[in-house]
Formats: sequence, structure tokens, C-alpha cells
Amino acid sequence: MSSVCKALAVSVAAAAVLAQPGALAAPPPPVAPLRVCADPNNLPFSNLNGRGFENKIAELVSRDLGRPLAYLWSPQRRGFIRTTLDAGRCDLVVGVPARYERLQSTRPYYRSSYAFVSRRDRHLRVETRRTAAVPRRHFEGSCAPGFQRRRALPSRKDLGL
Repeated sequence: MSSVCKALAVSVAAAAVLAQPGALAAPPPPVAPLRVCADPNNLPFSNLNGRGFENKIAELVSRDLGRPLAYLWSPQRRGFIRTTLDAGRCDLVVGVPARYERLQSTRPYYRSSYAFVSRRDRHLRVETRRTAAVPRRHFEGSCAPGFQRRRALPSRKDLGL
């Protein structure tokens, strides 16, 4: 076969490959993960093994959004929202108090309360919450997506709620 024929055969083969749909299409960009900030040791809420109910909620949200799930583990202590969500390290925090002024959260999905518990041998005389100097706490859990921070929105107080 002459060199002209070989060049023509290669050109025809290349044209056939390039004519196929999607031959030169760029691969789809990778989907950004849903970054969830959670406590690594806070059962029944969340833990590293994904056994908490907040882990399950995060899995459902990431599946519904079609995004892979990625965790940023941080103990939920003072400054948790400031050092995680506000710092842009995550997109979602599951399980924040309802009506938390710094965030716009979803509707509450559970209600809970705290109780004052002490050892009997301490002989603490707790007759009312004022005696114990412990405020009564009521907690309603909800989700706080990072893209809905409340900074630009009026507060519930501003709205008269």
C-alpha cells in the first residue's frame, strides 16, 4: 500500500471515530460533595460510623440532591457554627435549635427537653428549676443549610413573631 493510501485510510478511520456522538465531548464535571459538619462522637445524633439519626438525614439530603456526602468532623462545642458553617467549611449542619437567630433552619423534625440529673449521694435539694439555678431548656431540632444563612434576612423579632 502506498503512503498516500495509508494516509487516506488513517484519515477515513479518524473521521469515522470523530463522527461518533460524544467522541470529543468533555467528560461531565465532577459533582461537588455535600459537605456536612457533624460531631464525631454524639450518639444518638451523629458519629464517625454513620449510626446517628442525623447521619441518616444527611444521607437522604445528599441522595436527593444527587451529590456525594462528605463530613467535616468537629465536636459540637462553643463556637461550632462559627468555626464550621460560618467559616465556609461545610454546606449543612443537621440538628440545630429551631429559631436559632444566626441561621435560617428548616421546620423542626423533633422535640426534646433537658432534665436535671444528679447522683443521689450528693443530697442536692432541687425542688424547682430556680433552686437548681438551671434554666429549663426546650430543644427543637432542624437542619441549617449553609446557603441560607440568616444575615441578610430580618429576624423573627423584626417581623414581630
